[in-house]
Amino acid sequence: SLAGVRATIEEFAVAPASQGQGVGTALLEHVLSRCRQRGVTHVELVADRGTPAYSFYHRHGFRESLDYRLMSLTP
Repeated sequence: SLAGVRATIEEFAVAPASQGQGVGTALLEHVLSRCRQRGVTHVELVADRGTPAYSFYHRHGFRESLDYRLMSLTP
């Protein structure tokens, strides 16, 4: 269900030299903690399947939404 307070992560990146050192995990945990403090009940983001980012988010509990699908158009 989409009821509740939602937040969207639009950009989330860690410099390549710092990847694999826990920086992304620490940053994401901080963001999610702040969301909880503000009463956010759902956090959304977009990640391409088959990428390291997709695997990262999945390891941290994110799952594909059944509520809606991304739609795009190239005019």
